[in-house]
Amino acid sequence: MIKSPAVPHRTYETQLGGQYVGGLGQSVPKEVLFPDMVKAFGEMGYRPVQFDYLMQRGKAGAPIAQRADQNWVDSISQYLETARRRGE
Repeated sequence: MIKSPAVPHRTYETQLGGQYVGGLGQSVPKEVLFPDMVKAFGEMGYRPVQFDYLMQRGKAGAPIAQRADQNWVDSISQYLETARRRGE
């Protein structure tokens, strides 16, 4: 634990040391990262401009999580590989 961090957090008096491990290395569009939610919102009649709002607050009848199966992993991997090749 770091009791006197160089950059203190606004609401926590103590911070944990270490390195962040995880993430995808770049942003991935919600349509790729959460395809089940995006599809459900569209089927419910919402417009894409409303999806961020709905995802943050949850919407009755729509999935609140994304199943992380092999198809999902493959889809994200393909997106990241394509972006890497384009230099994004």
